[in-house]
Amino acid sequence: MPFVLFSFGYLNIRNSSGRLALLSDALPTLALFTPIMSTFCLLRDANFFGQNGLVDKIGSLTGSLTGFYIAGLLAVATFSIDQSPLDKPIKVGPAFRSKVCFNNKNAMTRREYTCSIFGYLAFLSLLIALFSAILSGSANSLSKALIKFEFQSFGYVINLRLWAKYSVEALYLLLTTHLAITTGRGMYYIIHKIYDREPIVKPKPPEPKITIFDGDH
Repeated sequence: MPFVLFSFGYLNIRNSSGRLALLSDALPTLALFTPIMSTFCLLRDANFFGQNGLVDKIGSLTGSLTGFYIAGLLAVATFSIDQSPLDKPIKVGPAFRSKVCFNNKNAMTRREYTCSIFGYLAFLSLLIALFSAILSGSANSLSKALIKFEFQSFGYVINLRLWAKYSVEALYLLLTTHLAITTGRGMYYIIHKIYDREPIVKPKPPEPKITIFDGDH
């Protein structure tokens, strides 16, 4: 795999049934995306691309978050405690890099899984920050260039500029809401799962031997 794409290995992680683990976050992502997208569709004058608009604010935020994700990645990668469960395969809800081998021996460890999440988040946040800077700088020029493109279909006038605007907004909000939900998953693993230990069944202590003395002896 090219090193540039290595950070996206998280997208190929699968569960024990061979289903992409990423799909488990689809519903929460859509639940967060839908009301935000609906708001900007209804409020057409809302500041999405302009200065101090949504893209400008999220670009600044994701630029700062990149450092946070890298710090989280380094913390998990170097964290060490005695008998750490981080380096043992995940048994409850196992995750796999390959779609071929699904058994506990090939399951990812918690350290590998969490590093995959934060490596992916760091690169995705950097891409969103760059995408935000490009959108903020070119939105007005693109809008003026596309405003002339209108055509009729089945008696309706289709404004290409409006379709392009909504398409870019939808793509941008999907990426940012996906980033937010995946961040929550990564924080869950750092806050909770990192300390999980498997219960140890200790052998039952031997019962004390009772000696009965006969009074005649």
